[in-house]
Amino acid sequence: MSVLALLRSFLRFIKWKLYIKQRFAADRWYFISNYGIGDLYLLSSLLPRLISQGKKVSIIIDKENRSFIPSLFSEEVEVIFDPSIQYNLIKEFGQYKVGNPILLHPIDLLGSGLLQVIGFDKMTLIDSYKILLNLPIKTIPSPPLFKLEYIDEITRIFLDNELVKGKTVLLCPQANSISILSESIWLKLAFFLKETGFIPVFLNVRIGAFPTVEFPLFYSKEFCDYAGHIISLRSGFCDLIASSSAKKIILYPDELWQSGSMIDGAGLVAMNLCDNADILELVLNAYNIENLNKQVSSFFAPEYVG
Repeated sequence: MSVLALLRSFLRFIKWKLYIKQRFAADRWYFISNYGIGDLYLLSSLLPRLISQGKKVSIIIDKENRSFIPSLFSEEVEVIFDPSIQYNLIKEFGQYKVGNPILLHPIDLLGSGLLQVIGFDKMTLIDSYKILLNLPIKTIPSPPLFKLEYIDEITRIFLDNELVKGKTVLLCPQANSISILSESIWLKLAFFLKETGFIPVFLNVRIGAFPTVEFPLFYSKEFCDYAGHIISLRSGFCDLIASSSAKKIILYPDELWQSGSMIDGAGLVAMNLCDNADILELVLNAYNIENLNKQVSSFFAPEYVG
């Protein structure tokens, strides 16, 4: 390494030390969650275990609309919104220790190595977070404690869109990290739901002449509780509404995901995020797509048909 390169490295190190001294307390753990909603939800669900061990914990996020998620599990977790996180310095000089900002994701800490076990022999995505947090694999995630705060706003959304409590099906066709279904399949499903006696409504997307709704993330569980039913591609939104009392149909791609299938590595039931009675998880192979309406009917219809 040249003298100039050494000097630049030394100056970056000085900048790093000042960054640590000015921003972070020596007795507190700082975990950075800069991936998806689901990753933040899974991480947050494990933090009460650290709190119970007497540890002080902060979560650093770069998207403010997610700041409510850690507090669903513990009011003792400090949430820091910081869109100017010094990622380059952290990757160069950061250490996994108290008082340091830690990029807590399998890719950041262990490259892709830890991801390779997800889906193998019942290992799930949340298990990788347990490993990163030095928690036993058998640790059960804490349930979220949603406060019923937004029912008036949700009621207004229902009235504005002519939706009916308990007979509405929220359709969520968008997902960032998996294959999506064609618009024609969703349209066919929406028409079937309408014919069956339900009111289909799409989340954040317009398909056909059916209504669409948008709402803040922190409305999500209450909205689904009020609607009574949801059909969604597997996404981070699914983690957020996993504890909803609504009947949930979650659709997974029929393809290799890490070392297994997505339903094995990131299934809501497999990760202990919801009650088996309220959920139907389907792998989208040719058979299930062809018979999707029939399976929806058998899971939803006995309650509200007609």
